[in-house]
Amino acid sequence: MLVKVLIVEDELVVRNGISNFIKEMGEPFDLIGAASNGEDALKIIQSHSPHIVITDIKMPKMDGLSLVEKVKKMYPDIIIAILSGYADFTYATRAMRFGVSDYLLKPINKEVFGTTLNRLMGEVVKGSVKYSHLLQNQPKWDMGLIRLESELLDCVEMANKSGLTNKAQLFIAELRKRSQNDTIKVLPYLTDFLVSLRKRIITNDELRGFIEPIIEKTIESIVPETDFTRIEEKINCLLDSSVYIVGQFKKTTSPDLVIRCKEIMDANYNKEISLQEVAEIIGVSAAHLSRVVKKELGKNFTEYIVDLRIEKAKNMLEATNFKVMDISKTVGYDNPDYFSRIFKRQCGITPQDYRHDFLTKGARQ
Repeated sequence: MLVKVLIVEDELVVRNGISNFIKEMGEPFDLIGAASNGEDALKIIQSHSPHIVITDIKMPKMDGLSLVEKVKKMYPDIIIAILSGYADFTYATRAMRFGVSDYLLKPINKEVFGTTLNRLMGEVVKGSVKYSHLLQNQPKWDMGLIRLESELLDCVEMANKSGLTNKAQLFIAELRKRSQNDTIKVLPYLTDFLVSLRKRIITNDELRGFIEPIIEKTIESIVPETDFTRIEEKINCLLDSSVYIVGQFKKTTSPDLVIRCKEIMDANYNKEISLQEVAEIIGVSAAHLSRVVKKELGKNFTEYIVDLRIEKAKNMLEATNFKVMDISKTVGYDNPDYFSRIFKRQCGITPQDYRHDFLTKGARQ
């Protein structure tokens, strides 16, 4: 996640100085523009959607107060800070009433500016858990890190407490390495991870009610943290809590999940329906549904569909005079030869022989 910043300042020297500050700070900050007035700034905001806007108050064409008012009405999620001199303090006070997050006094102190920008980023990060559209693709999420995250999320999703500790250690160690133990640079990674955690394990409103408040509390406590070890402790606490909640939830919901899955499969067995489609209908991940189906039914999704189709075909062979070709299509196989091979594999005899044996047995009785 890159935090996009826009500077709005009519004085060229001040504008260039602040721009250079942001460039020196580097990732995750991304300077997307520097405007000299509110009108130009509004155009940049509309086309580039910044996360943070830092604006002067007194400017030509459209002043800072007008800009703040318009931005807060049109884009309420954007975080705004204002630049002001001592003589502008009354204007600054008015701007704060519009929802401005902070203000900086001129002349700008580099250290104070850096602290303020980090604090503003904290607001962006906290908001991004609720408003995932603010997130940008993290350029450093390569396949290695994605794999570590996926394995960790698998443990949470399956309530695998025994495997959680090791996977969490590996994942956090990699984040330490990539962020160089910098508690600011690690925030974009953690934000993306928490969004992934929500998507993976919050599968219904009941789970959301338990887990989302914990995630929100975690991100709020992480943002101002300057000790990486404390961040690690808070993430581990979140993971432990999530595994416990998911584990308790699974004890009461796995059978219900399978019942819903069976209802869908029973109603659509003769169509080209996939595990992924059924999972999307129910609102769970395909991987999770696959594991639950295998555990509860003793067979995987494809095996269950095949068994169901063959049982339906056997019933039709026994109760109707339909041709094997027609039965094949009715149960979901367009190719009769393929259907016959599947039937023989499952039953040990061809459909024709099955019908013959059934009728012969009935005639004897």
